[in-house]
Amino acid sequence: MKLFNPSILAILSFTNSMVYAACRATSPLGNPDLAKANIDLMCSKIAGQYDPNTGVGNCVDLGTISYRVKAFNVKGIQNTLDQKTCVQYLKDDVGCPKGGQSIWPTTGWRTFVEPMLEKCT
Repeated sequence: MKLFNPSILAILSFTNSMVYAACRATSPLGNPDLAKANIDLMCSKIAGQYDPNTGVGNCVDLGTISYRVKAFNVKGIQNTLDQKTCVQYLKDDVGCPKGGQSIWPTTGWRTFVEPMLEKCT
């Protein structure tokens, strides 16, 4: 499974930190507007405190489409992803028609959003 396509890799600069974001090319087509309207719900499934190099994945049904959402602590220490920060981070990922993923090196998070045609189980 190819997660990054170099031709669509975007490097975004925010103040003194770098964010690496990429839209997926191989997932089913999602609904970015619906996903954006439900970012709070998505984040309620993944926000929390995680040990080093661990994370969580969950699924959110949004009517006719579902989204797989994941957050991983890539920091070498315990790390907390709060709801507000999660919402900020997922905005880039859900804006991609086929989902996306971002790496936030300064804060130690990797986020991932992928549309799915099947319902959550």
